[in-house]
Amino acid sequence: MAQTLLQPRVGFLNLPAEVKNCVYELALHSDPDFILGSISRTQFGKLYDSNRLSPNILATCHQVCNKASPVLYGSNTFEIPPNMMLQFCNQIGNNAKHVRYLILSRSIPSQYPLGILSLLRLQGLCSLKLYLGPIPFGSSFRSP
Repeated sequence: MAQTLLQPRVGFLNLPAEVKNCVYELALHSDPDFILGSISRTQFGKLYDSNRLSPNILATCHQVCNKASPVLYGSNTFEIPPNMMLQFCNQIGNNAKHVRYLILSRSIPSQYPLGILSLLRLQGLCSLKLYLGPIPFGSSFRSP
């Protein structure tokens, strides 16, 4: 009987960090910017298809989720109506610290102080733009 050499199984988590980081970027970063919040489901579907984002990679295991979440939340732009800021921060939980680019596209009404305070949870925020009127759908957020 011939002996077969068993090759060790190599899974995604065994790949070098550089390779995994490339996969995370390809799966979770949108170029041009991916703007969420005040768009309709139809627009979201078109954006999702055109940008080929694959956020389901976050559901594969805790290790991938922990390493890939900063890419999703830190490299993409989020547009959020002021009245949804608190809900957004609650929904993304600890990932709020990774958000770097945020657009508030409507004036901030005085009855939303908790929403404004929720911005304090966005520890990694490096850019915040406020628009008094709607911005064109799909416009670029970052300055050239």
